[in-house]
Amino acid sequence: MDGDAVAAEGLALEWERVPDPPGSEIVGYNVIVVREDGGSQELDILVGPDETSLNVPDQLLHAGVPYKWEISAVEASGNKTISETEFETE
Repeated sequence: MDGDAVAAEGLALEWERVPDPPGSEIVGYNVIVVREDGGSQELDILVGPDETSLNVPDQLLHAGVPYKWEISAVEASGNKTISETEFETE
């Protein structure tokens, strides 16, 4: 999805489950969606370790706006591994 244009309604973000690191475990995923045009709306939610997708509320997204979304695998120790992707709504 990096840089792709997507519909502003019915967007589901998907990721692959991260294996537990040696000596620790993944306790959840922190999902963040941020407008890249200076707008103030944002989604920041922690989901369980077995989740691999999240439906973005339609009211959060607006047509023709660039966004960035980050997914962080959160370890029991609090360490995070972060990946981010950009997209724009049609």
